[in-house]
This record gives sequence, C-alpha cells and structure tokens, in this order.
Amino acid sequence: MAEESFGSPELAGRTFGVIGLGAVGSHVARLLHRAGAGLVVTDIDPARRGLAVELGATWVDPGDALTTEVDVLVPAALGGSLTARTVPRLRCAAVAGPANNQLDEPATARLLAARGILWAPDVVVSAGEVMTTVAAMDTKTGHGYSRTWPGAKDAHPQAAWGLFWYGLFVLWGLMLGAAVWTRLRSERTR
Repeated sequence: MAEESFGSPELAGRTFGVIGLGAVGSHVARLLHRAGAGLVVTDIDPARRGLAVELGATWVDPGDALTTEVDVLVPAALGGSLTARTVPRLRCAAVAGPANNQLDEPATARLLAARGILWAPDVVVSAGEVMTTVAAMDTKTGHGYSRTWPGAKDAHPQAAWGLFWYGLFVLWGLMLGAAVWTRLRSERTR
C-alpha cells in the first residue's frame, strides 16, 4: 500500500494515525514505531495514553482522529467509521486497518476512490492474522495455541477441519480483497 500511495514501500518517515489501541491496534502501533514511522494515536480509554508516551506518538482526542492529517489512517477499533459524512473530512492518502467493516456501506468505497484515497479492505489487512492463528492452532484439540505446529502425528480430525475452513476463509478474503483492490485502483486512475 505504501508503494502504491507514495512510490516506495518504506514506512519510515510516513505518519500513521492508529485509531484504537486495544490488543491489535497497540501491536500495529508498536510494529509501525519499530519501522520508523511517525504515529498519531487515540483510544476512547484515556489509560492507553501511556502507550503514546512509550512510543513517542502524538495523542489526539478520539473525536479528532479521522480528521487529523496523516499519510495512512489505521482504523483498529469500531467499524463503520468511514461514511459519506466522514470521508470528505479525511486528510490521508490511504486507509488500511484491522477494524472490521470500516465502511458503513459499499458505496463509501467509491467516495474514497473519488478522493484518490487508497483503501485496503479489512479482510485483506487482517488475512495475515488469520493465517497466524491457524498456524498456532493446537493440532490435537482443534483450538487454542500450540508450540508444536506444524501438525503432530496424531492430529485431531476436528483440527484438520478447522484448518480447512480457516484456509478457505483466508482464500475467500484474499480473492475478495484482490477484486475490490483492482476495482478501486481502476476507479482511481479514471
């Protein structure tokens, strides 16, 4: 996404606005910090401000997060935040975050494309986490986390079905994401 939006895959020197510092958002913020990115962060829980201090990030009020000027907006909390009312106020080149259902409706994707804002659907952004979860599944019971992956000789049959369905979900998500991405890119170049 960085290469598509900025001509380089480098994250260092880019500013990312992470909205939501729960388990996933805080992990994303830490990874971006390690990559040398600048951070603007927020959360509805004021106690999360400590992470902003730890990472040298700028803290903004949750109500101002969508309108703060950043290179990439990273919705990592509630879905439905991108609407016909909020998209015109965005001050970013791209949106890529793990929050589910970031768009309030499919037509909002066209509004982003019309503004030249590249959007990566959450199913694409989160596909890596699904694969990580599958790889960490306990192959004997079909749930939880295990350090014995890849599969033990006596893997539980339920685990195999779980891996099959997770793999199918990931494949579906990647195909859907690629289709949406291709469509948005074509609309962006018109």
